[in-house]
Order: sequence, then C-alpha cells, then structure tokens
Amino acid sequence: MRAILTQAEVDDALDKFGNKDSKSWTDEEKRKDRKALTQIQLHLSNNILQDCLQEKTAAVLWLKLESICMSKDLTSKMHLKMKLYTHKLQEGGSVLNHLMVFKEIVSDLQAMEVDYDDEDLGLILLYSLPSSFANFRDTLLYSHDTLTLDEFSEALHAKEKMKEMVSCEGSLQWRSVNTVRREDRK
Repeated sequence: MRAILTQAEVDDALDKFGNKDSKSWTDEEKRKDRKALTQIQLHLSNNILQDCLQEKTAAVLWLKLESICMSKDLTSKMHLKMKLYTHKLQEGGSVLNHLMVFKEIVSDLQAMEVDYDDEDLGLILLYSLPSSFANFRDTLLYSHDTLTLDEFSEALHAKEKMKEMVSCEGSLQWRSVNTVRREDRK
C-alpha cells in the first residue's frame, strides 16, 4: 500500500507532513491527504473498511489499520507461525499459488518483527510440498550444501516451467497424431 501512495506522490501524508498538526496543513497538503486517504480506502476489503470509515486523515487511518491488521501481540505471532508451519500444498494444487501464499505469510511475520533464517524458510517450504515431490525434494537436499528460500523458489519455478513445456509438447504431439489419423481416414 505504501508503494501505491509513493507512486501517487502522497506517501508523506502518512507521517503527517513532518508531524505537523492537521490545522496547519497547506491546501496542497490537505489535497494530498484526501488523495492518500481515498487510495487506502479503495484498497480495503469491506469488512475492514467498515471499521475505518470514521478516520479523517491518512495517518490516523494508517495507524488504525496497523492496529487491526498487524497487531504484534503474542497471539497474532503464534497464529501466523502456525499458518506458516501448517501451510501445505495439496496434491495437484498450484505450486506458484502455494509459493505466493508462503511468501506472503513470511512477509507478514517479518512485518511483525519475527525473523527466520533463510535456510530454515527454504526447508519449511521444501517440506510443505506433497509426497509427489519426494524426488524433487531429495535432489535439492542432496545436491546443495545450503538451500535458501530464493534458491528453492527458483528451483520450483524452473520445475513448473519444465512441466508446462512438457505438457504443451505432449498436447501438440497428441494433436498432430490425431490430425494424421484423420487424414489417413480420408
């Protein structure tokens, strides 16, 4: 969200234009604050938006969102950690979606100041894969001295690309065989 506000050149509204009182803002600062406020509101889900509609400035809304979404209490941390450890790819599920959700959980944990060693994250991700990935997992484990999350992500992306290429080639071959058979029948 901060990136969207930065792109719109209104991110300085989040720190109240140098912590100035809102009554001393210039017309331009008020315009930027309204723009930042609406940008944030447009990106919220309805249930969160309902809790935040009464907020009048972008900075106040931002603080409210942090308290709602990024509470750093023990319960929230434990919930996210359990989400990380129990996140499993179902057989036949989307590997890329699994990877995206995994990285999102890690990002949320980092925002809560929970840090993991990159190698540990790679291993957690590695063992979140179903048994059909056993050969892939063994190959990665026995061919590397260390395995980082980025290396593992790259390997998963490469495996998925290869899988797509093979399935595309197979379907093209199947179509050409069927085309030849139809032509033979004529």
